[in-house]
Amino acid sequence: MGELETTEQDIITAEVIGETDIDRLIKTEVGRLPHPDGHEHIVDINNHEIQAQIWRAREIFSKFEDELGEKFDLTSEEGINEVLRVAKERGIYREAEQIRNLIYGKNISIYGVSYLSNVCNQNCKYCPMGVVNWENWLVEQQLQIGKDPKGEDLSDERRQELTEKVTNYRKTLRTMSIDEAKEDYQALVEVGHTEICILSGEEIGANLTKLWDYTQAALDTPGVREVILNMGSYDDHECNAIIAALDIPEGKKLQFRIFQETFNPNEYSYYMENAPLSTDDSKHDMVGRFYAQERAVNAGFDEVGIGVLFGLSKNPLEEIDGLQRQADLLTYKSGKEPKRCALPFGNEPENQHVDIKYRVSKLPRAAEITELIYALTRLAMPTVSVVSSERDEPELLKKLDKYANHTTLFVHPGPKGNIESLQELATHSDRKITTVEQAKVTRRFPDVAIRDWQERGYNILGFDWQKYVPEAQK
Repeated sequence: MGELETTEQDIITAEVIGETDIDRLIKTEVGRLPHPDGHEHIVDINNHEIQAQIWRAREIFSKFEDELGEKFDLTSEEGINEVLRVAKERGIYREAEQIRNLIYGKNISIYGVSYLSNVCNQNCKYCPMGVVNWENWLVEQQLQIGKDPKGEDLSDERRQELTEKVTNYRKTLRTMSIDEAKEDYQALVEVGHTEICILSGEEIGANLTKLWDYTQAALDTPGVREVILNMGSYDDHECNAIIAALDIPEGKKLQFRIFQETFNPNEYSYYMENAPLSTDDSKHDMVGRFYAQERAVNAGFDEVGIGVLFGLSKNPLEEIDGLQRQADLLTYKSGKEPKRCALPFGNEPENQHVDIKYRVSKLPRAAEITELIYALTRLAMPTVSVVSSERDEPELLKKLDKYANHTTLFVHPGPKGNIESLQELATHSDRKITTVEQAKVTRRFPDVAIRDWQERGYNILGFDWQKYVPEAQK
C-alpha cells in the first residue's frame, strides 16, 4: 500500500463520498497484530500508515476546537445547536468511529468496580458524599456549640431533631472489612470480571497501611488480571511506598487512576472551596493532581488512567483539550501513554443534592451533546482507551460504543454491593441501594448486555462472557 494522503479538504469536511484512505486501511492487514496488545490496540500504532491516520484524527479535532471551542458552551442553546450541526456536516462521528475501529477493531473491554468505603473527608460540591459530609459537619457544629447559624440557642426539640439527622446519616456510612472486601472482589470474578477498579473515600484511601492491605487482597484474588487503584492523589513518597509494599503477582497489572475533575482553575476552586474535614487537603491542589499520573509511572505502576467530570465547567472542548495535553505531557516526560481515559458526566442520585453548574442531563439535546463529546475525545486521543460508564442510560451507551472501547458492567455504587449483587443475577431483579451513593447508575445485566454486543458485532475482552452464552458452553 502506498503513502496515505490527507488533504485540507479531508480535514475540514471529513465526510466524503465513497471509500476513504482509512476505510481501505481498516480492511487490510497492514500493521495488524495477531492479538490486542497491552492497551487493546489491534494494530502497530508505530506503523507509518497507522500514524498518518492517528495524526489526521488529531488534526480534525484541533481544527474543530479552534473554530468552535468558544461556541460549544453548555449555557448557550444557540451555540450548542450550531456545534451539533457543524459536527454532523463535517462527519465528525464517522471519523471518530473509523479511527476507533482502526485502532481497536470491534472490541469492547469490560471492568468491574468495588466501592470499599463511602466514608470521606472531602467536601466536593459535585459529589453526594461530599455534600452530605459538609451538611452533617455543619449540624454537628451546631450541636457542639448549642447554637443555630443565627447564633440563637437550640431548643430541646431542635437539638433532638439535629441529633436524629446525624444519627441517620452515620447509619448510611459503611466501610468493608478486609474479609468483606475479599468477598466483594470474588463476587466480581463470579460475575465475570477480570479487571477490577477499587475505590474508596479517605477511610481507606488516605491510610497507606489499609490501602496496602485492600490492594494486595485485590491483586491476590484468583481470576483478577488487572487492578485499578482509584483512591487519591499521592506524592512521590506515597507512590513509592505503595509500590514497595505490594507483591504484584506475575502476570497481573496494577493501574493508577485519578480524575482531574475539571481543567478550569476557577471552577476547580469553586467546587473545592469547602475545607476538608481533616488535614488531607491534597485534592485542593489542582496542579499537584495534574501530575499525579507521572508520579505513579515513576514509582512503578504498570499503567495509569486519566479522566474528567463533564458538567463542572461550561466548555467541554476545554476539558477534552486538557485531557489531550495531560496525556501528551505524560507520554513525553515518562514515555508511557495513559491506558484509559474515563468520561463520566456529573449526575445526582435520588434524594441526594449536589452542585453541578452545567449538568448535561438537564439540557434539551443531552444525548447528542454526550455523543459529540465522546466522538471528539476519540479524535483527540486515538490510541488511549476511551471509557464509558453506566452513569448513562443503556440506549445511549449503545451509541457511545462507536467511540468508547472500554466500559463498566453491572456496577453497584456502594460497599458490599457486589456481594449482594449475586442474588440479583439469580433473580434478574434490581436491588435498591441504601447507602450514600457516589453517582446514579443504570446497571446492565451481563447476559442482556453481552447478547446485545454480540448481535451488533462486538467482541468482548476482559470478561468471562461465555458463562452467559449457552452455545459457548457446549
